Amino acid sequence: MSILACIVAGLASACAYAGVAHLVAGLRQSFRAVHLVFALLAILVAGHALSHIGVYSAQDVESYLAASNWSNLLGAASMAVLPWFAYVYAAARKRWIPTVLSAFYILVIVAYELTPIGSQMRAPPQLVTLILPWGEEATIHVLPHLPTALMAFWLVTVCCYAYIYALCLSQYRRGQRKHAIVFSLSITLLPVALVANMFVLLGELNSLFLGEFGFVSLVLLMTLFLSSDESYRALVAQASDGIFISTSDGRYIDVNRAGLDMLGYSFEELRRLYVIDVVQREEHKRFVEVARQLETGEAIRGEWRFRRKNGASFIGEVNAQMLSDGRMLGVVRDITEHARVHNALRLLAQLGPARDAEDFAHRCLGPLTEAFGAEHAAICIHENESQSLQSLAVWAEGAPGGAFRSPLSLAPSARLNASCQNISLSDAGIEFPDYAPFARQPVYGYFGAGIFDAKERLIGIVEVWSSGPVEIGAESRQILEVFADRIGAEFERAIAHTQLQQLTSSLEARVATRTAELAELNKQLEAFSYSVSHDLRAPVRAVNAFAGLLLAEQPAALNDEAKHYLHRISAAGARMNELIEGLLVLARASHQQLHREPVDLCELAREIVSSLRENDPQRQVEIVFPPAAIVQGDRRMLNVAMTNLIENAWKYTRNSTAASIEFCLRRDGDDTVFSIRDNGVGFDMRYTERLFEPFHRLHSPSEFPGSGIGLATVARILQRHGGRIWAQSAPGEGATFYFTIPGGSQLAG
Repeated sequence: MSILACIVAGLASACAYAGVAHLVAGLRQSFRAVHLVFALLAILVAGHALSHIGVYSAQDVESYLAASNWSNLLGAASMAVLPWFAYVYAAARKRWIPTVLSAFYILVIVAYELTPIGSQMRAPPQLVTLILPWGEEATIHVLPHLPTALMAFWLVTVCCYAYIYALCLSQYRRGQRKHAIVFSLSITLLPVALVANMFVLLGELNSLFLGEFGFVSLVLLMTLFLSSDESYRALVAQASDGIFISTSDGRYIDVNRAGLDMLGYSFEELRRLYVIDVVQREEHKRFVEVARQLETGEAIRGEWRFRRKNGASFIGEVNAQMLSDGRMLGVVRDITEHARVHNALRLLAQLGPARDAEDFAHRCLGPLTEAFGAEHAAICIHENESQSLQSLAVWAEGAPGGAFRSPLSLAPSARLNASCQNISLSDAGIEFPDYAPFARQPVYGYFGAGIFDAKERLIGIVEVWSSGPVEIGAESRQILEVFADRIGAEFERAIAHTQLQQLTSSLEARVATRTAELAELNKQLEAFSYSVSHDLRAPVRAVNAFAGLLLAEQPAALNDEAKHYLHRISAAGARMNELIEGLLVLARASHQQLHREPVDLCELAREIVSSLRENDPQRQVEIVFPPAAIVQGDRRMLNVAMTNLIENAWKYTRNSTAASIEFCLRRDGDDTVFSIRDNGVGFDMRYTERLFEPFHRLHSPSEFPGSGIGLATVARILQRHGGRIWAQSAPGEGATFYFTIPGGSQLAG
């Protein structure tokens, strides 16, 4: 086989391989039109190149003309496909131009078939033998004149190239600069080769025919360029996000499979649309503003509402920017489910507590339709006895709708049970034409979720529907079930609330009765205590008086033992009088009405200490008081409390060598804490819980006299003022009594 034949065969094989590769790619990818048309062009060019082996090796005119006719036919067929490849590659919009050009080439092919090149000439072509640089001989022919069919071929070719270069210019202006430049450079070699062919045919150029080399160069250059995009296309094709490339004026020129699936269009359909065509109408004004920002080079990110081919709406998270070549790149992620879940949860949280189930149902329907992009929604109660649905709340096209009632058998919710808790329909109006709310408007998409009680019994349904598609994903199903669960909880809460109200009313009545009974008992007990204490005074006074008379008037008649008994009777009487007086004070502290006024506790304390000094002038006690401590309270009762506390401190410091009593106050948040501290005998903190109980004493009367009622009286007085008292002490280390009196404490000094 000659070297020239090997070269031509190699070029033809490369073209054939390119054709098969693009045929496979066209069948696999969404960009099939580009690959399939180019595959056809590459295979025709491979046949055209192979036919020239017979031309160059022809030994006589007949064999030469036969091979040449085949070459011309395949060349014309390649040129017939070329405008269609340019049309698809440049995403042109007018089909009639490539149609007309291809039709002219087909006419040329028919002319070649009817009148082969040899029969068109008055004299046969002249064969010329060329000596190639490596010594091989090749045969070419020279024509005495150009046949009519060949002249028509050249005329159509000029028109074809004018069309192709116009498409390249349009591509360049739309921002596809790289594609336009590569295609224009690749296609330029072919007309140069065809012009050279014409000079060879006319005998003006002593050379091989260069047309096949021009065809081959076009195929190989475009194959290299298209193949360079394969890795990019493979990566883009595998992306889960939609990737869109458009011209500067918004016309789609490249979209990956995810983007096509997202919108529901084929690539051929989408490339005839503009970006604004798939954006929801309410977003158009915003889109124009964003397009201006993109032209300034600013990257854009945000959420947009798009429209699928079937009319369904979805929310996309968009990242867009202008590329360096003037094209716009947009990456879109479908976040409809995420946004729907987020909005539904947000709206559900904003609903807050409701007065009752019906109030909650009316409040949640508007947000429910907004979250799911539906037009209608309803919450119905399942009436088990009548096996029917009664609407509790209805929402229709942005406002509350009319109530309805329907047999359960006619409703989509008839399919719901414990194992099937939601239902989704795409033709609900056709499947359930007699369902009451569907009769008011056409229904297409529907989704419903059952409301079940704790025993998995159907007690109601929440449903949304629309005249357009309602796309419900797994997360949206769960969210609607959350709404249903929340509504079910409100149903149960309403029932529980009613029961609780009944129980509360009953309990309040019982409490009121018991409180009145207890108040009456306390009143009777206090009256009894006061009466007993008051009535005991006279007998005790008589006993003391008679014992005193006996000791004073009959001392001689009494022996020592009798005198001892009479002294014990007098002491017991005095003790009894002290207890009676303490009980009377405690009773008054419990039921006497309070008369609140500003009281200076320091002033009361100074008066009490002055009285103690007069009664016991030998005592040397250090007294420390603040200048003033003004509170709101009953002066008489507070005087009783301060007297008991200071007298206790005075009494229990009797054996101290350097006795001291200190009255202090400090702020503790909003409260004022008062304290009376002494350095007396103190007490064991184990008994502090019983310290403020009546008649409870920590020391014997022989050590320190007292009734054991004083601290109980102090605690009762402070309690009635809204305060409290507590103590801190240790044996031999003195004691500190802390107390509070709320209600406008004012410090001074």
